[in-house]
Amino acid sequence: MANCRLTVEIDEPSLPKIAGQPITGFVVVKSDKDSRCKGLTVTCYWSTHGRGNAARGDVESATLFEGEWQEGKEYRYPFKLATATWPPTYYGNMINVSHYVQAEAQIPWANNPKTLQEFSLIATDSPPDLAPTSNVLGKSNWLGWIFGPIALVVLLVFLPFLLFLLPVIGIIAAAYWFIRVLIPSQITGKVEFKTEPAALSQGQTLTGSCEFTPKRASTINGITWTVKCHEKCVSGSGSKRLKHTHEVLTQVYTLAEASILEAGKLQKFEFSYLIPTTVPPSLKFTDNEISWSSEFRIDIPKWPDWIKEIPFIVKSAAMANPSRIESVAPVAGTTNTTPEDDQWLTEVYQQVVQSAEDPDRLRSVIEAVETQVFSIRVDIQGEVEEPLESDIDEDGIWISAKDSVRIVRLVVFVPKRFYSDGMLWTNGWKGNANVIGFEEESGRIILKLC
Repeated sequence: MANCRLTVEIDEPSLPKIAGQPITGFVVVKSDKDSRCKGLTVTCYWSTHGRGNAARGDVESATLFEGEWQEGKEYRYPFKLATATWPPTYYGNMINVSHYVQAEAQIPWANNPKTLQEFSLIATDSPPDLAPTSNVLGKSNWLGWIFGPIALVVLLVFLPFLLFLLPVIGIIAAAYWFIRVLIPSQITGKVEFKTEPAALSQGQTLTGSCEFTPKRASTINGITWTVKCHEKCVSGSGSKRLKHTHEVLTQVYTLAEASILEAGKLQKFEFSYLIPTTVPPSLKFTDNEISWSSEFRIDIPKWPDWIKEIPFIVKSAAMANPSRIESVAPVAGTTNTTPEDDQWLTEVYQQVVQSAEDPDRLRSVIEAVETQVFSIRVDIQGEVEEPLESDIDEDGIWISAKDSVRIVRLVVFVPKRFYSDGMLWTNGWKGNANVIGFEEESGRIILKLC
């Protein structure tokens, strides 16, 4: 048993922090017995969690105290730490990025007590390659020194085999080019497709154009331009390494219906897409990624389609205009919620999370509140699959959401009668809901609108 209990208190915990700026607060120590502390440290860091392999970046650490603690006394130690400049806080379907302040006390001959407190971070700068390398404590690359020579030896041993594979790889590449480029171009001719800019912020417009002159008259099923956003992650390693993909957004624009293209007649298209302010920005980690791209497709019946996909980067709107940060900060409470109700919902959330590993206790908590209706205000982050723990049998959709005030992740069932087209990717959505369970795999509380 630990000799003391730690608590991290962050100043203005309900307000998001601006990337790179200091975060302040106190580490509170309640000593249960006389003890000696060899070091009370506090660390600001970010980490990914979800379905993919986790990544972590330590931003800044500090030692707040070394010395003696007396039984029954409470001590408060102020801290001030830098926050990461990248990545921003994100909660999705398979990928999540969280920021924490962690405190740990080194107690000789006892378990080191530790605790952490999460906070929300708004990014104000984006690395060119989206890699979270700036403003992160450096770490020794000892793995490179060990495995680098081993990899070199393996490469030399298998070099003859790799040289044998080169012609095979060349044949596959040539076949792909022949089917995807050469054969379609026999009908479409040379196709010029481009989009700009290569990187843009939420709220800005992606524009594109395409033109081609068919070599011969031909029938097409249609021409489309599609904007796509996907979460991509990798879990496991070696033979158990698995890739996972989740479609966050797909917007299809029909540029031409089924028709007959005339030989030698120029076909020209211009199109644009306004990036919503509520969609996720591009992110990139070793095994986790949020990618954006647009695809132009000429659907040719009984013939390979002409397809080209161009990736682009979406930045957070706060990066382009830091003055907007105040307007997107979450507001505590809602006009439909009294302070007592608001505090009760917070306590219910805490009870559900604390009961996650005790099925009997979780069932008791849910049964105690299942008839209560809570007013909620959440940021909706797209449609998701039904949780395994759900037993709902009625028409509707499941959405991913976040209670930004309490920094709680939610999965919400929306009955058909409550759903509207403008509901997805909405910040500050308000409604009434029941708490009905907990999704173990993602750590989300399950709600149902009512």
